[in-house]
Amino acid sequence: MTKYILSYNLNSIAYGYEKLPTQLNALGNALYIYRGLWLLNSSLNQSTICDKIKSSFNSNDDFLVFEIAQDPLGTLNEQKYIEMQRLLDQ
Repeated sequence: MTKYILSYNLNSIAYGYEKLPTQLNALGNALYIYRGLWLLNSSLNQSTICDKIKSSFNSNDDFLVFEIAQDPLGTLNEQKYIEMQRLLDQ
């Protein structure tokens, strides 16, 4: 499984982004880190992920999918960091 970071900038609060978590979990194992940032562990390639999540966003929104090769470092609350490590270790 490959590890990805999904980052996005939403330009329309009323669009209906509530389908994004379900859509991401259908692509692999997804973890919400904080507003505009998700961690995704998936067997799909980057292009396929981009194609499949486009419908979750308004045409005025921006998003990026990054493949990550190593675990991120930083300061998250302890519980979120544990969840993140669990997902990355799969």
